[in-house]
Amino acid sequence: CPLGRILTSSQRPRALISFLLFSVTASQEKLGVDETVVRKVVKNGNADELSFQMSINNREFRTVGPPISEIAAYKMVGRATRVWKVKEVTSGSESGDRVYVLKDVWLDENTPSEKTIQDQILQRLSETDRTEARRHFLTILDEQRIPHADTGHLVRVGNSSPLTDPFRPYRSPKTSSGQFQRGTRDAATTPTSSLTAQPAYPQRRHFRVLFEEVCHSVYELADFRCLFQCLIGVVK
Repeated sequence: CPLGRILTSSQRPRALISFLLFSVTASQEKLGVDETVVRKVVKNGNADELSFQMSINNREFRTVGPPISEIAAYKMVGRATRVWKVKEVTSGSESGDRVYVLKDVWLDENTPSEKTIQDQILQRLSETDRTEARRHFLTILDEQRIPHADTGHLVRVGNSSPLTDPFRPYRSPKTSSGQFQRGTRDAATTPTSSLTAQPAYPQRRHFRVLFEEVCHSVYELADFRCLFQCLIGVVK
């Protein structure tokens, strides 16, 4: 993995030092902590059950049981996708027994959201074909881009920006009175264009999507008749 190569390579001390500085100085959000999710412990009979509470467009939802999918969330590079079964929460308690599916994902800056893609596909079809096609799509009940106070950028290692390069030496320029000014860089060696760090990778946008249907993986199907019906639907 990229981190392993940084930590084991003696040829890239700059990358290692930049990574260590980032780990020490970065905010919790930049380190991967999602502050829009609230950890809850709820009673399930006589046992305590861990759940997570999050919102979509001012509607609160609480996860039910283990995630349906979270394997992508543990990869260093990716969309950090997690999918949960959830119930809606009103005034701190679950409102009814209806179960939804909530998908939490980080998309690349220029990637359209799932609802946008689905709407574009359906708009290109005739009314008859659109009605038939809807049977093969999950029903998206709601979708929101989640705002964050601190989104940040990933910056290139070795960038010459004074804001990102810890290896660039400091020099103290003289003021108009001839005195040296402490804590600043030599203005003659700091071009204005370098004051803005350029992102090395596209910025990501955080989305949550709420689905009506609770589905099962085809790998969990024990009924071959149901399996072949799913495959026929895929072909259509």
